Amino acid sequence: MKELEWRPAVRVVLVDEGDYPVNSVAFAAGWVFAKNEHGTVAFPSSQVIKVSLG
Repeated sequence: MKELEWRPAVRVVLVDEGDYPVNSVAFAAGWVFAKNEHGTVAFPSSQVIKVSLG
């Protein structure tokens, strides 16, 4: 698998759950990967409305 390219970010806005605070994000094959102090999660891109880079 290709190494993910992480970018600084502050939040991910999801269709059903609202804002999800993050420290960084990466994008790959229809998925948005997000890291914060609790770990790493992956969201299907169809569930992501907006990513605030920062």
